[in-house]
Amino acid sequence: FLIDNSPPQIMGLAAVRAGSRLQVRWTAADATSLIQKAEYSLNGGDWRLALPKGAISDSRKHDYELQLDVAPVGEQTIAVRVTDDYDNQAAAQFVVR
Repeated sequence: FLIDNSPPQIMGLAAVRAGSRLQVRWTAADATSLIQKAEYSLNGGDWRLALPKGAISDSRKHDYELQLDVAPVGEQTIAVRVTDDYDNQAAAQFVVR
């Protein structure tokens, strides 16, 4: 049986403002387990499910891309968290000024 105590990795988290939209991208990977889910929070709000580009979490590595509506000015903070099949979590954040 498999014991996995290591969290997934979040790589390349970046966000770019395009007018009143925020384009967010990152990659999540886990050396041992499948990625179960990814979530995001904008400016400390509720966590929302983020689907990978293929729309199904069935792999140990996924790319994510979001288009979020935001105010056209002001600082925006995007936080992401990723969970693997063994409930190990990783989190990261990015600030757009």
